[in-house]
Amino acid sequence: MPRVLKYHEAKLKIGRLMQELRLREGDKLPPENELAGRLGMSIGPVRQALGDLRNVGVVRKVPGVGTFLAQTLSDGHSTATVGLVSISDHTNAGRQRLFHFKEAAQRYQASPLVIYAEDSLNPALVEELSRCDRFVVTGRVNPWWMDYLNSQGKPLVLLGESPDGRDYSVPRVRYDWTTAFRTGVEAMKARGLRKFGGILFSTEHFIATTQIMRAFAAEQERAGLTADPARSFLMPPEGKSVETLARFLKNNRDQLEVLFIDCSCIEIFWYVRGMVALPPALEVVVFGEEQAYMYSYAEFPGHHQLCFPESPTAASVKVLFDWSGRFLEECGTYWMQPELQLSLSGGENAWN
Repeated sequence: MPRVLKYHEAKLKIGRLMQELRLREGDKLPPENELAGRLGMSIGPVRQALGDLRNVGVVRKVPGVGTFLAQTLSDGHSTATVGLVSISDHTNAGRQRLFHFKEAAQRYQASPLVIYAEDSLNPALVEELSRCDRFVVTGRVNPWWMDYLNSQGKPLVLLGESPDGRDYSVPRVRYDWTTAFRTGVEAMKARGLRKFGGILFSTEHFIATTQIMRAFAAEQERAGLTADPARSFLMPPEGKSVETLARFLKNNRDQLEVLFIDCSCIEIFWYVRGMVALPPALEVVVFGEEQAYMYSYAEFPGHHQLCFPESPTAASVKVLFDWSGRFLEECGTYWMQPELQLSLSGGENAWN
């Protein structure tokens, strides 16, 4: 990744310093030399950052006197614009993620801008991208887009996994599936359960499924259990899912004590379960990237929920504003941590 332009980092730090000093409208900022010393930066990027802040009306300069805050930051004036760039995928940034993105940006006195990009640039898209000081990138990223965004010299974070499987040299926000399945497998093993199976979303529709399958199998082996591929089921396209899932459950019902089920598959599992005589004590661990409902699956008998409570878009914004420029330049990874919510009631006779 090209080096993050220093004046972008300086602008971020100046905005944060103004908040820490609780400066109000009309208050004078420290002189440029003092600012540079406080921020641990050279004066050039600091001077350029102050110029940007003047252009957007955050500060004003009085020749021979100094630089003053033009508007109190808590009054809603933005010091930066952060763009959520969703590439070739209008569904990736869902309603909940968009809400958390905008909320997080405003928490840092930044203006949120959602940009839907396709496979090529156009003048309107170039103008939107130029308005951003930093980017959260998601969707169907590809080398061309990553090269272009990197060439802007602005801080960026790639959210989630790459659909093309490439390990791009950029900062990442990722789900820690290894820790997630270690937590879930160990909790179920502690209950004396040893026969694990899985129902997962198709790799064609969910790019993280391959990584999830590897983590699930590896953590079973690590726990001294046998990871049997025959006990894992990939949900096929619509129209075939009910029939094939019912066949899978019938064939494996005597070999299953625990089912780890992708939350996208849980409703069809509930429907098919009524058609198949599964063991009454079967435990179900519903897993997913985030809790998308107002309730927890752990409220259902014999069900447990394994999810990541932190919003991925909010985490990405946090990394861009709170983490150091060095972390961004060294292409670090922020791992979102899972949470397991265990059911208070057992599965015995819950569905029969």
